[in-house]
Amino acid sequence: MGDKHATILRMVTAYYVLQQAETNEVYSVDDRFKRSFSFSHLYTGISYSEVTDFLEMRRPSRDRDPEREPVHKNNFEKLRKLLVWLYGSKSEDVSPVVKSQNPDLGKLKEVLSDKQATKQLEASGDLNAATITATPIDVRFSRHLFVATEELQKALQSLDGFDPETQSELQSVAESAVKRANLILNTINSVIDSLEKSSTEK
Repeated sequence: MGDKHATILRMVTAYYVLQQAETNEVYSVDDRFKRSFSFSHLYTGISYSEVTDFLEMRRPSRDRDPEREPVHKNNFEKLRKLLVWLYGSKSEDVSPVVKSQNPDLGKLKEVLSDKQATKQLEASGDLNAATITATPIDVRFSRHLFVATEELQKALQSLDGFDPETQSELQSVAESAVKRANLILNTINSVIDSLEKSSTEK
């Protein structure tokens, strides 16, 4: 059929997952928070090993027909959590944590790869906070630094827009930014110097 990305396989598997949830009164699509139903959230989600591992279900495979009951009954509570994260619950007044497939589905994938972050999401329903927990601190640091550099570049490019008569408070903001940048730089230099010294002594 020319379906190189196994889209039809994933769609059928996702349909069986929903059918299983409906039949066993785990979750009803009619209870979704939004009027629209983003079926692609589910059939894209089950292409991720993090999602299928969370549900403890076999991943869809081209070499076998989709399972009609892909999720074991022992994991129905996990299935309900996943569907509520994807679609929310009108009866419980819970909005979905996946507001849009990009970037939220990727965030959910990242969270489900980390047990602590998954527990945080289960407890709080806060996808962004759980994503921070799931992201290694060194990765978070580099991301923040790149974003800050990019934003400073934008500010530099629009520097002509500074009006000293109406924006005098920006001087203290800029001074604070410089202090923080110097603190980061000094810390980085100190760590690098320490590593180079340690390497030389060896």
